Amino acid sequence: MKQKINSSNYIKEIQGVFKRSPLAYFNISDIVDQLNQFKENASKLLEDKDYYKAACIYKGLIEKSIEHLDYLEDREGKMGGFLFELFSLYSNTLQEFEWDEQDFFEETVELYIKEEFGFATEIIKLLIVNVNRDNYNVLETILKREIKKRTSTYERDKLVDPLLRMYNHLGEDRKYLDSCELYSTQAWERYDNAATKYEQMGFIEQAVKAYEEGIASSEHYKNLLEGKLSQLKSRILGFN
Repeated sequence: MKQKINSSNYIKEIQGVFKRSPLAYFNISDIVDQLNQFKENASKLLEDKDYYKAACIYKGLIEKSIEHLDYLEDREGKMGGFLFELFSLYSNTLQEFEWDEQDFFEETVELYIKEEFGFATEIIKLLIVNVNRDNYNVLETILKREIKKRTSTYERDKLVDPLLRMYNHLGEDRKYLDSCELYSTQAWERYDNAATKYEQMGFIEQAVKAYEEGIASSEHYKNLLEGKLSQLKSRILGFN
């Protein structure tokens, strides 16, 4: 039976680490030490092969740590390092049991949308590592739904990124190219992404054409695209 990863049993205790004292916000080492106790508990659960409970702890730690990053002075990167490790542990643990795809992708995309502290790449990795041909339609539907709801260019572009990465990961070249055309809000990115994909597919003429069309329609990024086109010609066609 596929399980929803529910961290509610641990959230209150994890939240307590951050609420114990206002001064604790300036003591990153103390906070990380206390959070590490939860991580150690999860490690013990892994030893006992209780992967589900370990995943619930990792999820709660990630969510609450990201939620409080705005209040932390993490100049030495201790909390950042702790979070990077958590993402890796969480992702690895998910390989060990069957989880509910709809619930996991919904909540992880929600976390990705809210995150503003430099962990977007880690969240995308978490999505991509756990997507496959059996469940990618679930993530695809969620991302397309969220893109459609957004009016902000920044928010739309942020959501297009994992969609394109998912298609690239699965080798869905046609869907990748269609999404470049349909969802990219900035013309230069649409042409750049398409040209990159065409080159990966070995369609060099189409890659060159995509860059040329981008150069013709993207005044502010003309020099950037011209540089990429020049690099493509040097790399593949042997032009100077």
